[in-house]
Amino acid sequence: MPRARCCAQNDKPFNKVLAANRGEIAIRICRAAHELQMETVSIFSQEDVAAAHRHKADESYIVGEGLSPVGAYLSIDSIIETASKAGVEAIHPGYVRPNGASPRSILCTASHRF
Repeated sequence: MPRARCCAQNDKPFNKVLAANRGEIAIRICRAAHELQMETVSIFSQEDVAAAHRHKADESYIVGEGLSPVGAYLSIDSIIETASKAGVEAIHPGYVRPNGASPRSILCTASHRF
């Protein structure tokens, strides 16, 4: 069965997306974004400084300095600040739902959140 295209080549929904997750989830987000010709940004905690997902993205930034490894990836304010500084247009949360929020409420676009 052929895969449906989400948009025309010159009509991408975003040009740059941040993967707000780690490990295999972040790698899959980056791979999918690259297939759609999007630039990618990953985040990492201090403990994940050598993690593979950092190197699959076009850019990577540390978040949640001073927090636990899990706390760093759940630090919404730190993630949004990093996204803003990196110039991303969207944040892909992976499967994380901090505070019970739905993925739709976590997904941020430049026109709505930054």
